[in-house]
Amino acid sequence: MAPVVVMYASGYRYDFKKRALSRVGFLLIDGKPKTAEVYLQGAHSGTGLPLYLKQLQPDYYSIEIKNNGYHTLKTNREIKSESSNILS
Repeated sequence: MAPVVVMYASGYRYDFKKRALSRVGFLLIDGKPKTAEVYLQGAHSGTGLPLYLKQLQPDYYSIEIKNNGYHTLKTNREIKSESSNILS
């Protein structure tokens, strides 16, 4: 059990789609307005910027940033393990 705990604490997760162990990544979203709502893969991930989403499996993610009175930003980003993933 100890190796599993060490791997988890080091940022590794089992990717069930790829059937492999991979290191997780993160996404930092910042911008204006600070009251924007963020959706990741269509699911509400938080309100208010900056928003730090951690422990994301390396993959491509659809991101939507919405706020009343502003255009909705829709983009796709690749989250890589052990690298800076910043959207501003």
